[in-house]
Amino acid sequence: MWFITVLINVALMNVSPPEGWLQGIQPYTTKEICESYIPQHELAINLSIEQWLGGLGHVVTIKCMTEEEWIASNLELGHEKPLYFNEGDNPLSPPQVIEKKDTM
Repeated sequence: MWFITVLINVALMNVSPPEGWLQGIQPYTTKEICESYIPQHELAINLSIEQWLGGLGHVVTIKCMTEEEWIASNLELGHEKPLYFNEGDNPLSPPQVIEKKDTM
């Protein structure tokens, strides 16, 4: 699966590393389909990021990546692997659903 992925720079926030990739949640079956959506949504993506960052960051580039490429690209920039991709118990996983029995 492919996702629209945005490289942002937040150097004005004085964080390290100052750049990072954000990945959208809408999956696309092929890279070509994913890439075809970027020109249609580029302005909205830029405006959303600018608003979200309160003017303290900006979009560097927008491209399509797989989840694995997104993680590897952020690791190369110096970010840690997301908790939900680490081995072992996932602290971010949703709680188990407990089936309720009818008591009446």
